[in-house]
Amino acid sequence: MTGDNPSEEIQKLTELVDNLARLLGIEGELSLDEKIEKILEKIIYLTSIDSFNLGPKEISREKSLEIKEKMLELKEKFLSSKGEIKQEDNNRFKNLVENVTKELDNKEIELNSRERVLAEREREISEKEAKLDAEKKKILDSVTIAKQQYMEMIDAEVKRKEDMLNSKLKVIEAMEKQLNSRGQKAIMAELPELEEIIKEELKQRKIKTGIKKLDDLLKGGIPISSNTMLIGPPFSGKKELIQIMVASMLQRGLPVIFITFEEPAASILADLTNISPIVDAYLQIGRLYIIDAFSMQAGIEKLDQPGIIYIESQTDTKGVLESCDSIVRNFAKGIPPVFVLTGITTLINLIDKGELIKFFQIFTTKRKMEESISFYVLDNNSIDDPDVQAIAHLMDGLILFKKEGSKSFLQVQGLTDVESRDWIETEFTRTTFNLKSFTLSKIR
Repeated sequence: MTGDNPSEEIQKLTELVDNLARLLGIEGELSLDEKIEKILEKIIYLTSIDSFNLGPKEISREKSLEIKEKMLELKEKFLSSKGEIKQEDNNRFKNLVENVTKELDNKEIELNSRERVLAEREREISEKEAKLDAEKKKILDSVTIAKQQYMEMIDAEVKRKEDMLNSKLKVIEAMEKQLNSRGQKAIMAELPELEEIIKEELKQRKIKTGIKKLDDLLKGGIPISSNTMLIGPPFSGKKELIQIMVASMLQRGLPVIFITFEEPAASILADLTNISPIVDAYLQIGRLYIIDAFSMQAGIEKLDQPGIIYIESQTDTKGVLESCDSIVRNFAKGIPPVFVLTGITTLINLIDKGELIKFFQIFTTKRKMEESISFYVLDNNSIDDPDVQAIAHLMDGLILFKKEGSKSFLQVQGLTDVESRDWIETEFTRTTFNLKSFTLSKIR
């Protein structure tokens, strides 16, 4: 104890209480006793709050220790003061301070304990995370190895299948060569007899199409020295009809010259091979020629096969005419070639009308002089287009095609006499073409 008198002690106690009140946020004009009461209430309230779920006025561990220290100091000052503070208040205050001190000590112990628990949990979590990372890495490594092994297995299987496919392709190529060789020999052996049959057929001034009902409709077939246009919308049967007629005429000994402005020679060969597997043989012996005016301009690789002539540009009509003349000179006299010209729509779009008409005038006139049979395939829904009408004017006849829902129809215009001029329903696949029944009429 110091030698201060009671009034000085009271003054110091008052200052201590004021400091503690400010620390605890106690404001207002209060007496010393009232401030002490508020301080005690506040301390009791604060020390009753869970350290991990603090109320509206949070209190840190450092502040708790500071309050404890202030309370001990207050206790000492309070107990040392004489005269101005009643003994019962002194005792009550002493007990409260001791209780608060004990509570703060307990809270500190509990806080330290919980901090240790939290530290232990953090350590456990860190260990578990480390284990999980190790397991994850192990699994990823395992998956990577399994994936690599699987890809190696797939690559090996693909290589095995490629080798097997290459072996099969070699066998197929050998078989095709053998088939073409046999086909060439068979064709060459049959050709004299076939040509005699064709010559007999030509006495009727007509050539059969190879489709019986169509030949019946045309009263024996297509007239020689005729130009016939097939016109209609896409997928209406024009392409299938032409391909089946070409395959049939080749098999019967007629030479064929196929001119394309809109698809490569490889595509035409593939379509014809679906109908007649020995089409290549006709190329080899010079009975089938394909003049391709599409592939070079489109940047498509050429086929290294005899019988295919490539024109540099789709608009090089002069080159097409010269190629046709050169081929026709190689054919035997008395057997007219069959011409098929496809991609007229493309030609109409690429060259001006004057050049277009000039080309078709020359082309159709030469075919008539040779007594050839020529077909012109045009994708168009109508013949009302002026360019189409100008070309159609040069034709000897038209075979019109149309579609109504899922049904397809055909109608013949011109071509001398036919059994019917009505629209006749057709059925076709990639390898077959057939006409349904039609009413016979004596139309000339």
